[in-house]
Amino acid sequence: MLAGAAVVPMPMGTRKHRAASWIIFAGAAVTGRVLCGLFDLAYFEDPLKFVYGTGSAQDYASRATYATAGKWGDSALLYFMDAAYCLNPALIWVSIGGIIVSLIFLRRGYWRPTVVLVAGCFTIFLFYTVNLYFNIVPITMPGMLKNDPQSVMNVRYGAVMAATIPLFAALFVFFTLHQIERRRIFSLLLLAPLVLPDPIPSPSHEPIGEQFTRNLFYTEAIHNQSFWMPPFIDVANKLQADMLDRPGLVLTHSRIVHVVVWATGIPMHRFLTEMNKDKWESNLQNIKPDTRWVITEEGDQLWNAHAKFLKEHFVEIATAKTDSTRPVHLYRNPTTGK
Repeated sequence: MLAGAAVVPMPMGTRKHRAASWIIFAGAAVTGRVLCGLFDLAYFEDPLKFVYGTGSAQDYASRATYATAGKWGDSALLYFMDAAYCLNPALIWVSIGGIIVSLIFLRRGYWRPTVVLVAGCFTIFLFYTVNLYFNIVPITMPGMLKNDPQSVMNVRYGAVMAATIPLFAALFVFFTLHQIERRRIFSLLLLAPLVLPDPIPSPSHEPIGEQFTRNLFYTEAIHNQSFWMPPFIDVANKLQADMLDRPGLVLTHSRIVHVVVWATGIPMHRFLTEMNKDKWESNLQNIKPDTRWVITEEGDQLWNAHAKFLKEHFVEIATAKTDSTRPVHLYRNPTTGK
């Protein structure tokens, strides 16, 4: 939808062959959705599964009414807060200054790129505002809902504004530095973001040490995936404790490796997954001596290939499961390193 809306100002941004440019851009804009539909048709037998089917935004909207539904002001304010969290409050304020500066350029010979960029920025903002207003998708942040102050949902949507916001911020900085060369008083404009209000709710702020490891993106991911992730995290912690400074590789599936790396910080190069095709296939036939640990969930490819061998020749370090997962096992090769 966003790409389709971007087709409209396309002729304004081109000087030659406007019709041809418009047609080519329109084709590129719809190609992604067509390919997505073909993928859904091949794997789910329904090209519109995530538009109208179970689990789609429409399906969720039919079950509940979100906080900003039917309120234009609250919808716009919420998405502004979300964009400020995803990007940075100072960057948002500076970019607003850049938009104002860009509108000044409309009187000069820069109106074509200005119209395209401003239209793109407002289209993205309006798209999510409309979705919030019509109860299509929810966005919640800690401190927003009185009955659920820790609710986190779809915070990542604000990151879409990164497509245009940094450009306007850079324009404002360039304009300000150019004016400082004439009058130093303009340097005060660079201090404006420090005195303007912070739009992010205070419960959504994290200490600096947690902004990379305990931010709302991770919080939402853990909340939404909590029905299957805990066993892998438990096994990951046992793996980290067992590793110490020992050399050796970890053989596991790609579904497991990302959770383990995130939870422990163990370098990715120490894992062998199906992404390492040659080594993966050779280990499926016979586990190699340089493989010291194996993490497998009952029923996956590794378990089906080596369950009996692992039970007989490896030492089981840990096992964990939930109601929604099969048992996850961590094994160590007792002969590796001897």
